[in-house]
Amino acid sequence: MNIKTNKAAILSVDTKYLTKLEKIAAKNIFDAESFNHAERFFEGIRMKKYQIAFIDLDMLPMQNIKNTWESIQDNYTETKIIVISGDMEKIYASLHYHPYWFLLKDNMFEKHLEIIFDDITAACMNKRKLPVNKPHGYTEILSGGKVVYIRSQKNYIKYILNDNQTIEERKTLASLEKQVKEYGFIRIHKQTIVNMKYIRELDLKNNYILLDNDRKLEVGRVFKESLGKSYHKFLYAYSNNTNLQIADR
Repeated sequence: MNIKTNKAAILSVDTKYLTKLEKIAAKNIFDAESFNHAERFFEGIRMKKYQIAFIDLDMLPMQNIKNTWESIQDNYTETKIIVISGDMEKIYASLHYHPYWFLLKDNMFEKHLEIIFDDITAACMNKRKLPVNKPHGYTEILSGGKVVYIRSQKNYIKYILNDNQTIEERKTLASLEKQVKEYGFIRIHKQTIVNMKYIRELDLKNNYILLDNDRKLEVGRVFKESLGKSYHKFLYAYSNNTNLQIADR
């Protein structure tokens, strides 16, 4: 099953920063669409085509900026708006009308951009359905944020949820592993895939992880190295987005 790629819109003609935006968007599995005119850019936002949109304030005349923000606010969607500029006066003027996140064109631009993409990826991950058929009798949408870990048993897999429910589906773990990776899941054992945001403690020396509910899960030796690297990257990302770590659960 193919997982729908997230989409990013970029309104900018600044080649230097446009290249950085497109590169990091692709790295984070976002299809980036660049615009050099505002009309089509804002129409895409109104049509809810994008999960995230970057507005280079240097393309918006200051005399029209109030109308621009009011238009976005009147047509508010779930698109996350990020304003970009090398001019702090323009950034502060935009924040007067609406508190959008902003990116300053400085030597920290790429680092802060990575944090923003970690943030929006986590938010999208929690809202979207996992690639799983709805089990008989289960009426809720099974989103990535609900699943604590997945365990295989012969030709079936079991989803253990954060409300202690367990649901079962006829499928192999191998067929599911790549599909759930972008949702923050990682393989820790030949029979187990875990949602990293529910890991409380990682003890690779003793080959186990401790979950938020105090449950211990065994870590297979062949998975230790990839788990360590992935989890530490995950912790770094979420240390800059602690509000999302709480809200996702």
